[in-house]
Parts: sequence; C-alpha cells; structure tokens
Amino acid sequence: IPDMANRAIKVIDLNGNCVKSKNLTKDIPAGFVMNTGTGNRPATRITNLPEGITVGSKYTYVLRTGGHGFMSIHNTSDLSRVKVFQDINRLWFGWNIDLNSSEDALVVSNLYSGQRYSGWVSGRTPAVKYNVSGSTLTFSTTVGTYGSSSTNGNAYNATGVAFDSNDNIYVTDAWMSRIQKFNSSGTYQAKTGSRSIGNPFWYPYGITVDSSDNIYAADYGN
Repeated sequence: IPDMANRAIKVIDLNGNCVKSKNLTKDIPAGFVMNTGTGNRPATRITNLPEGITVGSKYTYVLRTGGHGFMSIHNTSDLSRVKVFQDINRLWFGWNIDLNSSEDALVVSNLYSGQRYSGWVSGRTPAVKYNVSGSTLTFSTTVGTYGSSSTNGNAYNATGVAFDSNDNIYVTDAWMSRIQKFNSSGTYQAKTGSRSIGNPFWYPYGITVDSSDNIYAADYGN
C-alpha cells in the first residue's frame, strides 16, 4: 500500500501487520525536472509522497504525487528501488495505476489532465498507457481526451484506471460521475453513469476488475 503520510510503501498481511516497508524520502535522483507552476526547474527537492501502486511478480510501480510525472520502480521482493521514471510531457498529476495480467502494459490515470492552476502545464490526457519490458517503460498510447462535457471519451477528473483480461482500459471520472471503457489502443468503447446524483455513481474514484471481468468501483459520493 502507498502510505502517503509516512512517505513509504508497505506490505501488510491480513492481520494488519507490516511485513515489509520502504521509506521513499530522498528517493529521486538529481537531474529530474519538477514543475513549479511557472515553468520547470531541476529537482533540488524530491517528490516523495506515494499516490498509487500496482504490484507485479518482479517489479512494483509507485506513482509519486505533486504534478511532476514521476513514478518509481521497485523490486517486489524487498521493495528496493530499481529506477525512477518520468514523463512530464504526458503525465501531470498521476492518481492511480494498474498493471495488466501479462505484466507487459501499464496504465496511469492523469488527474487534472488539462486544467491550468496558477500556470500548471496543461494539455495532458485522462490516462496514459505504457509498454512494460522488465523495469523499462515506453510510451504506448494516450487514453481519452480532456474535457468537462459529456462527449464520449472525455474525462475531467480521471481518478481511477484498470485493465480487464482483454487489456481493455476502464477510467473513472469523478467530475462526470461515470466509468468509460477504452480498448487497448485507447479508443472509446462504452460508458456507464452520468453527471446526476446516484445515476448510478456520484464521484466514483477507485476501480478494479477481477479475473472474470467483474468491475468494482469505489463510489465516493454515495
């Protein structure tokens, strides 16, 4: 689990005991770029707060909060860091993350993907998919388009993201109170929900899909 307040990632057993822990303070090497709201500057301080996490058989991928497109990659066995990945041109405020069942693709939801707050860089898309080869990530495709209208494929606050068994991608949009389905190429397929109270969601956040492709969503407003 990502433990934001303690700046750590942890493995917890079913009795609530901490089995493993990795402190993330000072975990980003020099040379990475941080966005200050008025432009980019060298990373003289760190983004050490974990936001989202997904676990593979060999590597664990951790989103770092703060609007800088950071992700750290760790060995699943002992949580030691392997490398840090940054895609500041496509990721802004990574919020949730999922690894597919074959562990060769990863998708990140991009909260505030196109909004501009005090000069924040805009123009990101609601979600970004990457190809995975070991600890190496390469850009695959964007998923959806930024927008506050109900147009199919639009998302305004992409809070959750998940793969199904066929590598279709599901994105929750808290603002639009809906879940949208995209294929593995990032093309819109279907949706459920609309921006009205309890129809059937009201600010859905987290989402996951089980091995039978049943969809589970955390419905914050209800």
